[in-house]
Amino acid sequence: MSRELHDTIGQTMTSLIMGMEMLRSRLPDTEVNRLDTLLHMARRGLNEIRGIVHNWAQTTGESLTTLEPSFRELIEQFQQSTGGSSSFASTARNMN
Repeated sequence: MSRELHDTIGQTMTSLIMGMEMLRSRLPDTEVNRLDTLLHMARRGLNEIRGIVHNWAQTTGESLTTLEPSFRELIEQFQQSTGGSSSFASTARNMN
């Protein structure tokens, strides 16, 4: 499970970062700072997700519910930075 999360989320975030970098030359100077903020957030989020998944994979007896607070924090940071809205729903159950 942790490998699947890492691969799926990691590839998605990396693609987003690359796509945003490609947009840099097309943006007016007034929007480059906003792009830089989004890129910083995406890179930080990618690193956090990698760390969370790595730690989770090495910790026995933990369920997906332990990741929920981290995902919620990332979503909140995204919303604050972009002004967009997102939602998160978890159907994971604690297996302990």
